[in-house]
Amino acid sequence: MAKVSAADGTEIAYDVWGRQDRPPLLLIQGLGADSRGWALQRIALGRRFRCYAVDNRGVGGSSAAEPPYSMFQMADDAVTVLNAEGVERAHVMGASMGGVIAQIIGVLYPERTSSLVLACTACRHHPWRRELLAEWGEAVSTSGMSAMAGEGMRWLVGPRIQRRFGLWINLLARLILKSDPRKFAAQVDAILAMSDELRERLHEVRAPTLAGRAHAAR
Repeated sequence: MAKVSAADGTEIAYDVWGRQDRPPLLLIQGLGADSRGWALQRIALGRRFRCYAVDNRGVGGSSAAEPPYSMFQMADDAVTVLNAEGVERAHVMGASMGGVIAQIIGVLYPERTSSLVLACTACRHHPWRRELLAEWGEAVSTSGMSAMAGEGMRWLVGPRIQRRFGLWINLLARLILKSDPRKFAAQVDAILAMSDELRERLHEVRAPTLAGRAHAAR
C-alpha cells in the first residue's frame, strides 16, 4: 500500500497491481469501501491494466483524513495518485460514489481521462435518495456502523449480488461495517452536498464513456 500527500497535507493511500506494460486504470470505490472492494475484479483487471485503486478520504489507509470532505476534494485526491505515479492519462472506473468522483474527473480533468466506466452510479439527486442517505448518516452517527447491518447493507450491496457471490460479498459487507462511523457520515455529507452543477456540465466530457445500470442507493 502506497501513500501520497494531498493538497491539504492529508495522506491518501492507494494500491497498485497489474502488468506494468499495460494501460493505466484508476479505480475509485463507493461509500464506505476502500481499495479492497475491488477484490473480485483484481485478477481480471490486472491482466489487462496497470491498476491504481484509491482509498477515498475516511476509509482504509486514508482513514486518518479529518472531516469535512467534499466530492471534488476526493476527485483531486485521485488525480494526486496519478501524479505520484507519473501517469499522464488513465482509464477511470468508479463504482457508486466512486462513479460520481469519476464524472468529476472527466469534467475537470479531461486531459487526464482516457475513458470513463461508471458503475451503479448516478449524476443527480432524487428526493428519496437524499432522504435515505440522510437517514444513514444520522443512524451511524447515533448508533455506530451496526446501524447499517441488515436492511442498510441490502441497499448498499444489493440482494441479487449477495445471492450471487455469497462469502465474497459478505467480506465486502464486513469491510464497510468496519468503517469509522464519523467518517462514513462525512462521506454521506459529501454526497449530499453535491449540487446539480456536475450534471449540467456532463456534456463537456469527451472521453469514451460506459455507463452501467444505476444502483438504488450506493
